[in-house]
Amino acid sequence: MNDLEIIERIIADEGGELFVWNPADPGGATKWGITARGLKPYWNHDVTPEQIRTLTHGDAVGFYFWLLKSTKIGQIVNETVRWFVFDAAVHMGATQATKLLQRALHVKDDGILGPVTLAATPYLDGTKLCRLFAVEQMLFYGRLAAKNLTDADRDGIPDQLEFLPGYLNRLARKMREVS
Repeated sequence: MNDLEIIERIIADEGGELFVWNPADPGGATKWGITARGLKPYWNHDVTPEQIRTLTHGDAVGFYFWLLKSTKIGQIVNETVRWFVFDAAVHMGATQATKLLQRALHVKDDGILGPVTLAATPYLDGTKLCRLFAVEQMLFYGRLAAKNLTDADRDGIPDQLEFLPGYLNRLARKMREVS
């Protein structure tokens, strides 16, 4: 899978052009998997929900190419590992996704995708590394759901518990694909 294929896959998994603004989602307004917080460093200014609503497919592709480069995730040699890490970065931020990769590699988990982490990545079989990464991602989701009991939509169910099945289903689809 090349970078454009990875980007298109993430855009599809994130709901495509569907604009969502769920009060229970701490990410806020989202389209193409892009939030105002994520877009701000790309545009170098604050981003409104209306600007998120009007994002085009071309805007999304351009942003994701920038994100691959600026986070150095695009330097991960194995395409499948790159997809796993980038998908997580879109979902939880590049720093957290990098920490998960570092834990899977058993290197210092400082959240910086630097020369040590990039050099360690090719030493494991890509499928094995994706599985180890997925384990770290599942553990992260469990910790997230257990420690955040906020119920912003006031439906009696903590928000992260509501989102957990979707998180795990997406991760399971990726794990099946590499197995």
